[in-house]
Amino acid sequence: MRVLNSLNFRGVELADSPHRAQLDEVRDTFAALSNDALLYPFRIRRDFPAPGTPLRGWYGEGLFNNLGQFFTLYARIYAATGDERFATKARELLDGWAETIDENGYFFNATWAGAKEYSYDKLVCGLLDLHEYVGHGDALPILRRISEWMWRYGDRSRRYAWNGMGPLEWYTLPEYLLRAYTVTGDPLYRELADVYFYDEFYDALLDADNLMSRADQVHRFYQAHSHLNTLNSAAARYEVTGERKFLDVVVAGYDFVRGTQTYATGMFGPLESFVKPGQLAEVVHSECGHAEVSCPSWAMMRLVRHLIELTGEARYGDWMELNIYNGIGAAPPTRADGRANQYFADYGLDGARKTWGLEWSCCSATNPINMAEYVNQIYYTSPDGLYVCLYLPSRVTCRMGDAELRLTQRTAFPAGENVEFDVALDKPAGGALAFRIPGWLAGPAVLTVNGNPVQPLFRDGWAVLDRVWHDGDLVMLTLPMCLDVLPVEPDYDAGPVALRYGPVVLVEPRPGDSPRLGLGDVAAVASSLSRTTGLSFTGTTADGRAVGLVPYFAVEPDVPYAMHFDDERGRVPYQDLEYDGPWEQVDAQVFTLTRRRTYAASEAPGAYFRAEFEGTGVLWAGYRSPIAGFADVFIDGSFVERVTQLAGSELPAFLWRANGLPPGRHELKVVVAGEAPDTSRGVQVNVKHIRGVS
Repeated sequence: MRVLNSLNFRGVELADSPHRAQLDEVRDTFAALSNDALLYPFRIRRDFPAPGTPLRGWYGEGLFNNLGQFFTLYARIYAATGDERFATKARELLDGWAETIDENGYFFNATWAGAKEYSYDKLVCGLLDLHEYVGHGDALPILRRISEWMWRYGDRSRRYAWNGMGPLEWYTLPEYLLRAYTVTGDPLYRELADVYFYDEFYDALLDADNLMSRADQVHRFYQAHSHLNTLNSAAARYEVTGERKFLDVVVAGYDFVRGTQTYATGMFGPLESFVKPGQLAEVVHSECGHAEVSCPSWAMMRLVRHLIELTGEARYGDWMELNIYNGIGAAPPTRADGRANQYFADYGLDGARKTWGLEWSCCSATNPINMAEYVNQIYYTSPDGLYVCLYLPSRVTCRMGDAELRLTQRTAFPAGENVEFDVALDKPAGGALAFRIPGWLAGPAVLTVNGNPVQPLFRDGWAVLDRVWHDGDLVMLTLPMCLDVLPVEPDYDAGPVALRYGPVVLVEPRPGDSPRLGLGDVAAVASSLSRTTGLSFTGTTADGRAVGLVPYFAVEPDVPYAMHFDDERGRVPYQDLEYDGPWEQVDAQVFTLTRRRTYAASEAPGAYFRAEFEGTGVLWAGYRSPIAGFADVFIDGSFVERVTQLAGSELPAFLWRANGLPPGRHELKVVVAGEAPDTSRGVQVNVKHIRGVS
């Protein structure tokens, strides 16, 4: 069923590079983390002696306990590096935790443990990793014990989308359960996977026109990274059953996220949610939480691997390439205090910063898991040869026919356009070396063997050289790069835009109070751009101001920058709207956002805001809320519709839009109805800004 196969850490080694430095740093940090700290809450629950100091943050609070991710982290660092410290830590951590499991199989860190499905999901993966990469003989029997408990007591309500209540991220479970079934053949895991399949969402993905409205119908939203994660469950289902529908779901989900939800960085999920057309651009103007990094990267890495293995298509590797330079590759490793950088990435227009996240959250573990996973993303194999997906300094040893192939990849990419591959063989061998051809190329890729130009066969996005190889052969691949000016949503508006050189997003450092770049400035800077050193550039605005650009991955935490550039173009902020009745000017700290959220809100029946606008359409931007009521919307005095901003969280953005108006000046009026859906805890209406569009 698989077209290609990842090497699953076997025979691959990262060479000196920024990515290797990230991996080495997390090795040092987590080698020093005490297993007693991880076991502390489990031992306390059982009234066992609990030496050491407990971890702070989410892990210590118990609601989102992610012990299983530490099993995965230790097992995969060991697999990626051969560092025996992590095999030892993994074995001892499992042995210590096993002692705290109740006779009936209860395995959580507290008697009141919440998010049971969430924690169990991480443990299934972690125990399978301990079995596969560390060879711990007790991992599978312990997995069976805790899975029997979940079979008896797990929540099977399967609430659609995300509302902050009930089982958390239950729809991610089948991926690992089906992996357990494949490893053991035990029907318990397949039966448990059947309980948690998310068929309603999969069907909605295949009917993409109704996907976003399906969540609106139940006043919920799609938490972005966990709904990407559930595509991995669909991939696992395809591998186990062979049902083509589930591969179609995975491809449709990928196309939806890449086509409508991602920024130039490749990352996605502003304010944790999938968004409607227009929102990806609008939140650049209004928010600082534009994309999660660590947990979505882990979901993305597995999804890309599934897609490449199941389809053989190279295009999916382009997404991973963006991630390793602008996503997890642009995030410093988790610190010793458990803070990962960053829960939310800030892609704003001015004063954006990389910030340190929560202590010992899920991101604290997925951040280093991703860095170990670099090793797993570079090479794939098939019966015909070796496929190179990522251009990272590295070495790989594998079979080519009946010969042993040792391929060394040497490159300064993306600072340079050339990648060299040294071929070492114990005897001549016939087979293919294939190279992913990125979608961002500025011109045709060039391949030479031993200095001589060669014409590859292009197949499924790979440049394939199928020939007899000899010890000492040298392959050089040249990947021409240029600057691309990329609108966030080109089908929606000309701005905001980001700048990307090849796969590397560039940002403008923003010290002091220099003027912000608008769209016209970007055009002038791009046309005058010259390279200084490495991947740093300088250009000039139309009025002669020099502008420097640097790689996003090179920006240190807490240094201000701008990633996107735009003009206001018809936006009217809430401060400039006309109000009638009592409206509160809200200034609030929300969840993990690093800037306070400001907007206007009212619960008074009949209160309204209004504004005039120019164009053929209008949008009203605000926020979803658990206390939202109904609002009645009028344009030019005529009632349009009744809407609600209701959701189970105050974090996601809200956007309402009307189109098809005659050109000219119009009036938008939004009235607090004083009524609410049955599931709301209030009648509030809020607004961040409105905007006329054409």
